[in-house]
Amino acid sequence: MVRQANAVITMMDTSTRRQVILRGISQNLNYTEIAIQLGVKRGDLINDIKAMRRSGDPELRDAQRVRQAKESGDNKSVSNNRDERFLSMTGLTINEKSFQNMVEFFKPEIMAILNSRDPEAAIRKLSGSTRRAMINNGILIKRTKPDISQQARDHLSDRGNSDVTLT
Repeated sequence: MVRQANAVITMMDTSTRRQVILRGISQNLNYTEIAIQLGVKRGDLINDIKAMRRSGDPELRDAQRVRQAKESGDNKSVSNNRDERFLSMTGLTINEKSFQNMVEFFKPEIMAILNSRDPEAAIRKLSGSTRRAMINNGILIKRTKPDISQQARDHLSDRGNSDVTLT
């Protein structure tokens, strides 16, 4: 009889542990925090979770889906809010503003390329890091014959640069 009483307590303990584990996972707690709540070693908790996975526990899958939804929802909303706030303040997206800043930063190099007789040779005279930065930011087009992108040309012509000769 004593054994049966201990078995009942252990079973009740197991169901309670299971509920605490599921709640912790759905709240995006790490394993250490869940183990502290249960008062068990982290390794014991991991073994319990592995057993739940092996048995195909549907509530475990649900808890993991809830955690993933919270994670992805939080990350998206923060970045979307930041982008929307920036757009409302400046009238430009962050990418558009970054491109404008890079064109303004590299304006002397761009002007030298545009005003040279041989634009390809002028591009080759640039340092490797400058060329890479300009390619990565969409200012230069990397083809067999490198050239300044149309978007960069448009940006310079929109700014009213009278000394720009667009070819």
